[in-house]
Amino acid sequence: MTIRILIQIGLFLTPFLVYAAMRTILDRDRSDDHIPPPWPLQGLALGGAALALAAQFVFVLTQPSHRDEVYIPPRMVDGQLQPGKYVPAESDEAKARRAGETAR
Repeated sequence: MTIRILIQIGLFLTPFLVYAAMRTILDRDRSDDHIPPPWPLQGLALGGAALALAAQFVFVLTQPSHRDEVYIPPRMVDGQLQPGKYVPAESDEAKARRAGETAR
């Protein structure tokens, strides 16, 4: 999850870094009285947001699908914590889970 957040932040900052590099290269030949226009900031923010949104869709589409599986939550068995897991929907464990839910 942490790497995903760092990738999102990196994608958002990419247009700003490109702009800073471009300004550094282009401003070497300009005089000190040149004032840059303020419009690039809006475009850069929109571009960064578009990249971050596109990355979010890519992350969603590349995540494993658990359509035909049932989630078994973490539970205590013999004093030991068993982590949560996905099991096939037709397994005995999934059927027992569904039977336990309907009995409540």
